Amino acid sequence: FKVDLLLEDESLTFEPSVAIFQTRVNDIVRALQECVLTVDKLVTDDYFDIYTKPRINERVDSKAVVDGPSLEVMFEDDSHFQTLLADIRNALGVAFVEAQKYVSGFGVFQEMYRQNELLDVEEVRRNDRTVAFFTEAMQRYKGQQDQVSSMETQGNVGLILVDSTVFKQHLTPSPRRCYHAVESALPVLAKARNEALLSTISNALTMLQSAPMSTTEFVESLTFLEDIKQNIDDVMAQFQVVTGMYGLVEEYGVRVQPEDYAVFQTLRPSLHQLQEAIGRADEARDDNINKFSIELDKDISEMRAEVLEVKQQSQLELVFDPNAAPATVLAFLDKLHVQIEELKKRAGDYTRYQSHFKVPLTRFDELEETYQEINLKKTMWASLTEWDQIFREVNEAPFETIDCEGINDHLTRFSKVVYALEKGLPPNDITPMLKGLVEEMRGRLPVITNLRNRALKERHWEHIEDIIGQKLVRDETFTLSFLEERNVFDFKEQIAEISGQATNEASLEGMLKKVEDVWSALEFVVLPHRDSKDVFILSGIDEVQAQLEDSQVTIATIRGSRYVGPIKKQVEEWDKQLSLFSETLDEWMTCQRNWLYLESIFNAPDIQRQLPAEAKMFAQVDKSWRDVMRKTNMYPNAIKAGTAPGLVDAMQNNNMLLDQIQKCLEDYLESKRLLFPRFYFLSNDELLEILAQTKNPQAVQPHMRKCFDAIVSLEFSNEAKSIDILAMNSAEGERVTLGKNLKARGNVETWLGNTEDAMVASLRRLMKQAIAEYAPDTRDTWVRQHAGQVVLSVSQIMWCQQMTTALHAEDAAGAVREMEQVCINNLASLAAIVRGDLSALQRCIMSALITLDVHSRDIVTGMVEAGVAGPMEFEWTKQQRYYWDGDNDSCVVRMSNAVFNYGYEYLGASPRLVITPLTDRCYLCLTGAMQVHLGGAPAGPAGTGKTETVKDLAKSVAKQCVVFNCSDGLDYKMMGKFFAG
Repeated sequence: FKVDLLLEDESLTFEPSVAIFQTRVNDIVRALQECVLTVDKLVTDDYFDIYTKPRINERVDSKAVVDGPSLEVMFEDDSHFQTLLADIRNALGVAFVEAQKYVSGFGVFQEMYRQNELLDVEEVRRNDRTVAFFTEAMQRYKGQQDQVSSMETQGNVGLILVDSTVFKQHLTPSPRRCYHAVESALPVLAKARNEALLSTISNALTMLQSAPMSTTEFVESLTFLEDIKQNIDDVMAQFQVVTGMYGLVEEYGVRVQPEDYAVFQTLRPSLHQLQEAIGRADEARDDNINKFSIELDKDISEMRAEVLEVKQQSQLELVFDPNAAPATVLAFLDKLHVQIEELKKRAGDYTRYQSHFKVPLTRFDELEETYQEINLKKTMWASLTEWDQIFREVNEAPFETIDCEGINDHLTRFSKVVYALEKGLPPNDITPMLKGLVEEMRGRLPVITNLRNRALKERHWEHIEDIIGQKLVRDETFTLSFLEERNVFDFKEQIAEISGQATNEASLEGMLKKVEDVWSALEFVVLPHRDSKDVFILSGIDEVQAQLEDSQVTIATIRGSRYVGPIKKQVEEWDKQLSLFSETLDEWMTCQRNWLYLESIFNAPDIQRQLPAEAKMFAQVDKSWRDVMRKTNMYPNAIKAGTAPGLVDAMQNNNMLLDQIQKCLEDYLESKRLLFPRFYFLSNDELLEILAQTKNPQAVQPHMRKCFDAIVSLEFSNEAKSIDILAMNSAEGERVTLGKNLKARGNVETWLGNTEDAMVASLRRLMKQAIAEYAPDTRDTWVRQHAGQVVLSVSQIMWCQQMTTALHAEDAAGAVREMEQVCINNLASLAAIVRGDLSALQRCIMSALITLDVHSRDIVTGMVEAGVAGPMEFEWTKQQRYYWDGDNDSCVVRMSNAVFNYGYEYLGASPRLVITPLTDRCYLCLTGAMQVHLGGAPAGPAGTGKTETVKDLAKSVAKQCVVFNCSDGLDYKMMGKFFAG
């Protein structure tokens, strides 16, 4: 198959493409199938009717032959045919892949074409192109033409014949175009460079071969000679470039105009002429320098005479005559200035000539002195003229339009001029006159500035008029001339004092105005209280308080000033208002704080019923508060609301009533705590929350954990609003019944006290029951049938009982060793139980029991090692021992000489602390101290278990343990509540 290689959009493609080939193959296969399908089936031919439609007894047999299989289906189902089609498609695909690999070798021509298309012809013709550029470009494009000419036009790649004839035709003009662009640019640039270089050489020859006729011409020729000697290397480089370009023209046979080449032929002789001219000029240089140095000295002498003449003219009497017309003198000095400027320029040229001649430079000191003197004299008369013009306008201008800063700037500038004149000119009459004018205006400026003070008011002007003894009408005739005629400048100090006083008074008035503006706009932030529409409270008073402090400081500052006189009455009024506002705001915020605290309390009907007198007082305060806040919401301006008549008295009365209410409320809460001491462990807010809902027993539930160590909630019967208490629940989910007929009826402190009694009675009853049911053989079952606290306590009682029996035996040591084995067996049994299927609650109980049994085993092991053989030995009596006292029908705990009644505080299924020898010593010390009514203070680093040890000791005797942190908020009153509880 033949395909053409094409270059389209700078990419190589095939024509036709592989997609077109695949389509044509599919068309051929489809035409083959259609041709086969046009052949009729033999079974339908009449010739075969005797076989397909046999006649038997003149009747056509009903068993006619069917049409036979469908050829279309056969084509689709013929796997061999379909495989052939797939092979053909794959072969085409593979052939085009190989062809693509073959075409990749043409990539160099593709890149060449892309680079050539980027060539800018105008860019090639730039004047700065070098010989190397043209050499490389012509070699490159010449080589490209040869490569394209020798490129193969056909290549066999398997099934594909790749024909690159079209590609070659497309590619051939590209290097030819680029070569032509370079070829056409080369002679043009060569001609331009040649003409430019010849022009440079020609100009140089003209300058070097001309004979100088004056000093100036000779200096110019010397300068040119130095320049051409320095630039000869550049000229030679340009010569090499031009020569190289014409060499390329000859090498590549580039066509040039004959006259251009003829001009190039004159370049080398011209360059030789230049080199010879430079040599001749260099040789004649020294002779010319001697000749023109003599001429230069004559010119300098003539110039000195001219300087002397100008200097003599500048010292005429006219220049320092104070009666002379300034315009005449300035015109005369301008003329001299032009002359001296010309002489100064000539002096500069002469100095430059001497520098070129390499001879000593002449100093023109007299010229410089004359120049400076003429400049200063010109400045003196110009300044005097300018002063007269400026201050003539200032003196006649309306006083209100005078620019004091502008006058000060003029004075500064003229003072510098006077200083320069005094220093640079000889004594004369003009400079002192100008200085006197400046000093006179300098003395008047403070008076002008003070009278222009915007803080001056009518009272200050009246004071000034009294001092000078004349009336000052401040209209358009009020000018500096007017003030001078009335000798106002003679009262400089008095006017300065009045102006300073006015400034200070204006400053105080501005401070007071700021205070007034702030309070006229400052408003209270009034917000609705909760969701109420007619009850409001103040919010965010920090800004008001900060502004109050700032304003009080400002007013105090104003009052302390000796310039407060004109506004003293206003300042005192504001001082009173701010003091009243401050007092009112303090009372107001105290009232709001107490009202917010008590409002939620006395909204509860139960509190109103239990504290009727206090509720009546609060209602009085509440009505007053609501009225004040309603008015404040309507008119929230802070200073007006805070200084309303009678408000501070009303707030003080309200605060007095609220203090009485709070004291009565404290006494009321104390009475409740005395009846149920565990209330001491609740804050006032928590206790009030309970007392405000005495008809709702469920209100106690959130606070049970603070009153009891392990009771999380009480269980009531399922009936609506039931008051029957059935059981107590722990945080671990344990439920312990509290007996019958326990009801949450009456005052909350009463039925909570009954609940506490029921807790003690229930635990004592359950412990007696557990003791009666305990049997060593059935211990594994027994530990799962009772509450966790009961299991732990009774296990300790039974272990102590068994140990006491062993210690009283004849062979006490042997009996103790047997008890050690019993402890080990009990632990093994518990370990087996723990490995079984237990609920979370049972697992907590087993964990605590194993902790205590491990300690029991350690005690017995220690006694075996110590050889304890009697119940009175200290090794036994120092241990914590549990006994059931039959006389008191209760559990007692002994440790050495200390004896404690078991407290029956419900502990739930809480974990127990692992007991170490140090823990035992702590227990022994603490119990000994408590036996004689003393306290204990465990000491040690943080995190070592001091608190947990005390808490576990409380659990071991079933007493409530209150833990609190000694923070900054803990005072003696709080400690008193803890101890009272």
